[in-house]
Amino acid sequence: MQKQHAFYQLAEGGTYVKTNVSDTLYIDAKDYDLLEFSDDRSKVVLKEKVKAVYWKDAKQEAATSQSLVEGRELAVLLDYGRTGSTIETPRLESTFWSVLKASPIALMNAAFRPFPWEIRSPFMALSGLENILIVLLLVLAIVGVFRGVAVSVSPVFYVAISFALVILILTGLVTPVVGAIVRYKVPALPFLVCALLALADTEWLEREVESYRKRR
Repeated sequence: MQKQHAFYQLAEGGTYVKTNVSDTLYIDAKDYDLLEFSDDRSKVVLKEKVKAVYWKDAKQEAATSQSLVEGRELAVLLDYGRTGSTIETPRLESTFWSVLKASPIALMNAAFRPFPWEIRSPFMALSGLENILIVLLLVLAIVGVFRGVAVSVSPVFYVAISFALVILILTGLVTPVVGAIVRYKVPALPFLVCALLALADTEWLEREVESYRKRR
């Protein structure tokens, strides 16, 4: 839960500033265009009136905000800017049921994000192609299960699929940024691909390809 909370703080972006009475304030990333930073980015001047939230003990103080007037200069403590690939993930509580309930969404996020409409860079495009391959292998694995291939799989399959699922679920639970998910799920991919290939009915696939060639 603490790991997820830390990732959310980073993923939300924004700027942390210090007032002349040593209060720490957080300015939301949506107001980033209203801030003018000094050349060394150690100070910031407000272009317009901005609402800031008090920050204490690594969390926002409930219902304690302050309106900062235009032209005010503040010292910058941390500046995370704006993140471009933040996704919504279930917030965890300190209960097993909370983790269990969030696991399906976490698995979907880790295994299949970014979706095509979320791709904003060549790096994410490569990850999108990787996800398409996983979906195709998943379809072949499902066909294999219905055709009885799962009956004869090696015990190594269960080790591989268990390891992959654990890594993917943990990654999806604590990571609300698509770019970070793409990196953190890498160790699970070889095991996931091997597990899906073990279930795939390759003979059926070869027959379908051969049948298609003959029809042409």
